[in-house]
Amino acid sequence: MALDKKATVWLVPVLLWLASAYIWIPPLFRPRGPYGWGHFRFVDIYAGVPLLFASLCATVYSIGARHHLLALRLASVFISSLLTLVVLDLVYAFGFQGSYHTPAATDFWFDSTVSRDNNLPDDELGFSRKPGIFWQGSLSPEGRYVSYRTDENGFRNAPQIHQADIVFIGDSFTEGPSVPEEDTFVQQVGKKVKRSVANLGRGFYGPQQELIILRRYGLGYDPRVVVWQLFEGNDLSDATRFAEWRKNPVRTESLAQQYFWHSLITHWLDRTLPKDVVTLRKIQDTDGTTGKVYLDYSYLPDEPEHEPLGFAETKSAIEAGYRLCESRGIKLVVVFVPIKVRVLSPYVVFNDQQDKERYLPGGVADSERDFAHEIAKFCRQIDCPFIDATGALRRHASEDNHFIYMTGQDSHLDVAGHKVVAETLGAWLQTNLGDAFTNRLNHGK
Repeated sequence: MALDKKATVWLVPVLLWLASAYIWIPPLFRPRGPYGWGHFRFVDIYAGVPLLFASLCATVYSIGARHHLLALRLASVFISSLLTLVVLDLVYAFGFQGSYHTPAATDFWFDSTVSRDNNLPDDELGFSRKPGIFWQGSLSPEGRYVSYRTDENGFRNAPQIHQADIVFIGDSFTEGPSVPEEDTFVQQVGKKVKRSVANLGRGFYGPQQELIILRRYGLGYDPRVVVWQLFEGNDLSDATRFAEWRKNPVRTESLAQQYFWHSLITHWLDRTLPKDVVTLRKIQDTDGTTGKVYLDYSYLPDEPEHEPLGFAETKSAIEAGYRLCESRGIKLVVVFVPIKVRVLSPYVVFNDQQDKERYLPGGVADSERDFAHEIAKFCRQIDCPFIDATGALRRHASEDNHFIYMTGQDSHLDVAGHKVVAETLGAWLQTNLGDAFTNRLNHGK
């Protein structure tokens, strides 16, 4: 009878320890969540910590009567501490973070895409850069040291530029935060054709936002030419995202979603998320040396079919921008920038055939159904000039593949890539607009 009673006393702590072991031990060998550096689910931690302390208290209690008071004290301290932590976290999530309680259209952008450090809410664009920003440094450990500034409208220009012969719109490839300002293709084109320029590029923007920028800011510079840069990697997905946001801009959250989104405990747990593992591949440099390169976007030979909404929105934005410029006697030209792998793939040493297939399905880097070809076809239909920089970048790479793209975890053009785009665009402007372009600029608008 004594044995049965003793076994009964230990039954609860044994069951608690088994439950704790189930939560904490198997994920160490078979990860099932992102937290704890890639091992635990959110629920594992929220349930596992109380269970672990309950197991400890039950064990102390079961050792003997003289330990009952100690066990009760441990349980009391733990429960009171846990309740205090939960209450403080609730106050933080619903009190100090009270600005989130009334959903705003811009929450989507700041909670999922950009930080609030250097950006401002914008009900039409989603977000905009703060004016008067200035910082120096590099965007990545392997990146170039740059000085970055924004003008009174939040764009990468010197302040107080009120007129520009050529206005550039686009995403981060136009903004060019990875390279010094003077090395961006915007500034290089201005030097090449000896005309004033304004850089209205902004990272994380898609074509619809760039059209808004043209209307809101670009036309105010009274330009003769507008250069609209498109990027193969994410423009269509950005266009899809913006269209969906514009359709339903205010995100509604349940109380549980609000708590977990703004909880300080969640923010602490986010620090245990595993860092992205950067896989670098070898690249055979044209000078005979071997380097390393990070590949980001994979080539989609039928991308417009994968992103029908984004492609439709992109075409609509370009046509609206082209018609708007045409009505004001402004020449609009679209410049297309390809993803890194389509230019550098002949020099990349892939891990195996499967690895190559991941980035270049079917082993091809060109398709009549890809983004570049389909948007070029559309531009011909509306009689809008179109420049695909892919060929020029490839030709330069065949002679010298250094510094065309950032080789680290950065998708953007490096200084040589900006130079190639600038030379290509500058030559097109001089050849296709020629004296008419020059004379029009010289003799007023």
